[in-house]
Amino acid sequence: MRILTWNILHGGGRHRLPHLLMAMVELRPDVIVVTEARRRFAGQLAAALADAGLSHHLHTDPPDNTNGVLLVSRFPLQRTARPDLPECLRYRWIEADLPDSGLAVAGVHLAEAAKRTEHTLGWRTLLRAAR
Repeated sequence: MRILTWNILHGGGRHRLPHLLMAMVELRPDVIVVTEARRRFAGQLAAALADAGLSHHLHTDPPDNTNGVLLVSRFPLQRTARPDLPECLRYRWIEADLPDSGLAVAGVHLAEAAKRTEHTLGWRTLLRAAR
């Protein structure tokens, strides 16, 4: 199982998106976690990756101009809920089971270190979930 994570910096921009897609596909991943996937580009990105065989996807669907997390996979995904997430992680955390492989994956994009309280809360939540 090849898992790739990629921060596309606020969606990647229309000029960078084709290059990002080519780079991702060339790595032949089975699962990709895309952070900072804004609503505006997430659908385009998911559709293009589906053409490359990564036909299953989930997105945190953040409001416009808000960073989210996109999860794409060659295998079916079943979203799992984490009801104890703090508000600062609402659009920055996604979890799913991959039933065909017996794996679970979480895509997390922690707040910037400049937002110290949210950053600390994010790390504590991540460590608690890992335990």
